Amino acid sequence: MIIFMYRRLKTTETAKISKFQIKVSIQTLVIAGLADAVTMGYLAASYLPLSPGIVEYTGVFGEMLWIALHGGTGIIYLLMNNAVNGKFKSIFCGAVAVPLSEATHTEAVTQKARSNAVVQLPPVRTN
Repeated sequence: MIIFMYRRLKTTETAKISKFQIKVSIQTLVIAGLADAVTMGYLAASYLPLSPGIVEYTGVFGEMLWIALHGGTGIIYLLMNNAVNGKFKSIFCGAVAVPLSEATHTEAVTQKARSNAVVQLPPVRTN
């Protein structure tokens, strides 16, 4: 996906992929890989010929895969997502939450946004 983004941006004037885009792409790749691995595990447990001793534990195996997928997603968010990590630390560790970004608007930007927000509709004709 990152290669596709780079090739797509290369056709325009700016061929720069931000660090944020790379981090989000890696995060989604890891989560998708985990989901694919769990799906393959479910399929293997369902369709492969297994010995009777192993068949007894396929339900437990399926539950463990479900836990790995849903718990693993949260762990991936905690490790790779700065916003989730900061919120987690502020709630459970008592750390002071640092604002992720601050934006300032100039009067020109505010006026332009207001003028773009107003939509002029044609008058309604009644018969």
